[in-house]
Amino acid sequence: MTLPLRRERGQRFSRGADVAFAQSAYEAATDADAVLVLTDWEEFTALDLERVRARMKQPILLDGRNLFSPEQMEKAGFIYYSVGRAEVVPVLQASDSPKEAA
Repeated sequence: MTLPLRRERGQRFSRGADVAFAQSAYEAATDADAVLVLTDWEEFTALDLERVRARMKQPILLDGRNLFSPEQMEKAGFIYYSVGRAEVVPVLQASDSPKEAA
């Protein structure tokens, strides 16, 4: 979980829960099975999607704010779910396989 400027509040809210906090969206995406985007902060609208995808175990992104276009996400190779729009499930080539867990 990344909460720019809200880390202290988030830590109070999650006290006792198994929640890890990250310094950036890229750190949060590292080894993730999926990414959930739940805010439209500029940090997320300006993401380098190829960099995010390269860090993930699986290229799955759930967009709760419709920040990205389905075409953009298909081009970046994501399995993409957004609110009120069709899902994007690109055909992956063998060379496009997601990062394997170490």
